[in-house]
Amino acid sequence: MKIISTGSKNKFIIILLLAAVLVYLMLHFQTRNVTISKYFKGSYVRYSFRLHTPQNNFDMKSLTENDYKKLIDIEHFSFNIVNEQVCDSRDLFLLILVISATNDFDRRFNIRSTWGLYKRNVKMLFMLGMTADDQLQEVIEIESEVYRDIIQGNFMDTYRNLTYKSIMSLKYALYHCPKVRYILKVDDDTFVNMPLLLNFLKNNLPSNTSNLILCNDKTGSPVIRNKQSKWYVPEDVYPEAFYPSYCFGWYAIFSSDVCFQLYKESQKLKYVNIEDAFLFGIAAGKANLTHTDISKYTLQGRDPNLLFGGAYDKMNLLVGAPEMSIELVRKFWNYFSGKPVHSSIADYVVEHHQ
Repeated sequence: MKIISTGSKNKFIIILLLAAVLVYLMLHFQTRNVTISKYFKGSYVRYSFRLHTPQNNFDMKSLTENDYKKLIDIEHFSFNIVNEQVCDSRDLFLLILVISATNDFDRRFNIRSTWGLYKRNVKMLFMLGMTADDQLQEVIEIESEVYRDIIQGNFMDTYRNLTYKSIMSLKYALYHCPKVRYILKVDDDTFVNMPLLLNFLKNNLPSNTSNLILCNDKTGSPVIRNKQSKWYVPEDVYPEAFYPSYCFGWYAIFSSDVCFQLYKESQKLKYVNIEDAFLFGIAAGKANLTHTDISKYTLQGRDPNLLFGGAYDKMNLLVGAPEMSIELVRKFWNYFSGKPVHSSIADYVVEHHQ
């Protein structure tokens, strides 16, 4: 029988411990250099390892070689502001992409101090375009330094460029947050009942949920040909008389696999400035994706003031209505902050999302 000396045994134990630590780090951390310091024989010995981020499940090779620098028909796209470390957490559950205008400082601050208050496994980002106002840009850059939640693309921040902003949001999620499970794309002028939304995603949906798009349905919407309308789309851009069924643009909840599919198809399409019809109608159709209407859990078409009279007390409200005032958003947040949170939505059916 071979006898192992005490010194050899100690070395063997040290090697096993280091191997165990290395495996732990590889399983629990994203790409980075990790250095371990160990006190050994009167001095510290440093061991450095390069840990590689696990690859996401998307076929990134199916995108064009210069995809990161392209945004639909913008051939030289770049992020003016990109907070790359937002999604360093390995277990990010929900990424909130808030569509915001450059000068909507009050709305962004209101969200940060109400329903967007940071929670474990949830990250929130505000998506902006460019401004020609140098002073305004300087303030935005200061805001980004303070909050680290601003993403800005190199296209002008205008209504007709909303489609660029939406696809840029998906691009950021795909390239910088590939391990997130769910994404909420939402405008900065609505309310989100975050405690119930998180319980809904965790307890109403299976852990392997895919092909999920939840929103308020818009079906039978005609393409506007009036050149005086801000929704005007010429026939050579989109020849059909009606858009396919799509999601109203003020919010949508979707699984991460949907993010990749919508983004991939959007990059191939001709630009249409009606962003909700483009993304959740035209691009979704190309990807063979369908959405599920959850308008019964939102305030669209309802008088929000009835809530405070008790008319909606039994309603499982996930999202408010579009174009809510700052005061009304805060009022909703204060109201729901004082209410017990249901662990799930009992009447929600999940068969079609598995």
